[in-house]
Amino acid sequence: MFISYAHEDVDLARSIQERLETARFKVWIDEGALRAGDSLIESIATAIHEMEFVVALITDASVDSRWCQHEIRLAMTSGLNREGVKVLPVRVGDVPIPAELEDTFCAPLNPSDLDAGIERLAADARSHHEDRGKAQDAGEPLPTTGAMEAHGGAAVAAPTPPQAPAPEPENQPIRIIGIVKEGVGQPRNDGTSGSALYKVPLRLSRAPSSQWAQLFVQCWNSPPQFTTMHRPGIARVSGATIVLDGTTMRELEEYHSRTLRLCVEKANEQEAEYVERLRAQLERADAERRRHQQEIDETAARLRFDGEDEGG
Repeated sequence: MFISYAHEDVDLARSIQERLETARFKVWIDEGALRAGDSLIESIATAIHEMEFVVALITDASVDSRWCQHEIRLAMTSGLNREGVKVLPVRVGDVPIPAELEDTFCAPLNPSDLDAGIERLAADARSHHEDRGKAQDAGEPLPTTGAMEAHGGAAVAAPTPPQAPAPEPENQPIRIIGIVKEGVGQPRNDGTSGSALYKVPLRLSRAPSSQWAQLFVQCWNSPPQFTTMHRPGIARVSGATIVLDGTTMRELEEYHSRTLRLCVEKANEQEAEYVERLRAQLERADAERRRHQQEIDETAARLRFDGEDEGG
């Protein structure tokens, strides 16, 4: 879960985070607090593949913020739904519901009884998670937030945006399938060193293991082939996303794309070799366990304790 909140509500957001984590949810929260002018889309695009839900806190502070209303509208329509994310609006106290959410159920949350509200929120999230699992099993589009938009004085359903492709099976090699355009950063261009560089996230075919992520970063920092424009130390893996934090789109196209492919291929190969070694070790251990168990069974079958021992 990702918690979206106005910076005035940081203490409440952290309290909700603690309770959700106690309920065994993985929660991401911007410790710096999203400020007016920050982009929700850009802030979470590179981590969104790890997130199934966006919890949008509706408070006095967020309702009074034109920026928050704009971000909620983006989240409820095409901005996040392209990734199949479910937005869970939470109405704190008696705050008026924003126009963008008039046709969407907002879970109530009483600040004086957070535990009850979080219990309801957790139950709703688990229910939506089950619906997503059923949709994936059936090959259907992932359910997202059914927002409504005002159009010509009448409320009409917002069009369902195209869904991100379903993750590939675990036994398929990982591939780079595109750029997360919403997550591409902006250069500072303030004349300082590196100010023309920015973040470029790339979507993977599925979320890799921590072992794969480590192997990829190691390869990027010391690639088998690279150009003079290579930038070691800028790559990391977040969920199903590779992030190059300090480059440009031009550099990516002209210099980094080949290195990325090489490192993805090498990480795939090295992880496959690791898995094969692990499989062989497990098979040897299992054979030894079965041999030991056979020895126990055979010895136990021969032993008799109700008569004179033949061996004296």
